[in-house]
Amino acid sequence: MSTRTLVMPIVVGIALMACGRGEPTSLDTSSVRVVPPGQVTYPSVDITPREASLVRGTWLSLFLALKGFGNDLTDRTGTWTSSDTTVVQVSRVIANGASSSSIPSAVAKAVGAGSATITVWVGGRSASVAITVTEANEKY
Repeated sequence: MSTRTLVMPIVVGIALMACGRGEPTSLDTSSVRVVPPGQVTYPSVDITPREASLVRGTWLSLFLALKGFGNDLTDRTGTWTSSDTTVVQVSRVIANGASSSSIPSAVAKAVGAGSATITVWVGGRSASVAITVTEANEKY
């Protein structure tokens, strides 16, 4: 008797037990919600403003809007980065649990002339704001 002859009945028996012996099973669909294709929403991230021109030494408040994320998203403040920190530096604002449309999510400081992009990542989604920084016109 070969090893295959001894092993195959055991494998088939385990497979049948796992599948309910070939009998049809029913699924609980009581918590399934069918959404028509035109009404499907995907999580999105948006920053206001979407672009800005600043003078070196000034600050810009950045407001983050999240749409379509579930309650399982734990970090709603995001990870903020600048493409060029010699032009614009960005800092996330921690508001101690407060939430208001008048409290910015981050602030950007114009530190040098040039262009940079501020990007925020939340839940695998991102949004960006293009910032141009100029030197102050000195008039004497």
